[in-house]
Amino acid sequence: MKNCRVLITKQCNFDCSYCLMKDEATAATFIPIKFDEFVKIIQNYESFGITGGEPTICRYFLTKMLTTIRGCSDKPMFLYTNGTLVETIPEYALKCLSGINIGVHQGIDWEKVARLQAIVPVRLHIHKDSVTDEIRQKCLEIGATIKEFEYGQCDTVEEDRWFVD
Repeated sequence: MKNCRVLITKQCNFDCSYCLMKDEATAATFIPIKFDEFVKIIQNYESFGITGGEPTICRYFLTKMLTTIRGCSDKPMFLYTNGTLVETIPEYALKCLSGINIGVHQGIDWEKVARLQAIVPVRLHIHKDSVTDEIRQKCLEIGATIKEFEYGQCDTVEEDRWFVD
C-alpha cells in the first residue's frame, strides 16, 4: 500500500516564492479525480496528506474531505497548511486528523498553536536557519514538534498524488 497526497486547491492566501505548487512540473504530478471516484479508492492507502495551495481556503470541501476519509479509513491523515485559516475548520473535522503540519512563514501565533495542540498534534515546519532555542522551548511547553527544512528540500516518499474536486 502507498501513501496518498490529496491536493484540494491550488489557491493560496500567501505568495511564497519557494512554493512547490508554482512549479508546473510538481503541480502536474497531481492527477485530477472527482470526489466520488476518490472515495472509492480510499481503502487503497496507508496514510493521507491533505494539501494545497492552502487547503483551509476551501473550508467546506476540506471538512467534507476529512470526515469522508475518516469515515472510510482509520489510517493516519495529516493536514499541510500555513495555519492562518485553520481555525475556520470545525473542531469535529480537525479531530479526524492525526496531525496538523503548519508551515511557518512569518511569526508564530503561540496561542493558536496551543489551542490546536489541545485538539490534534501540531508540527511546525520551520526553515532551519529560523529555529531558535526560544522556539524549541515554547514547542516543548505546549507539546508541539518541529520539522526543520531547507528550501527546495522535499521528503521522498512513494505516494499517489490526486487533485480531488
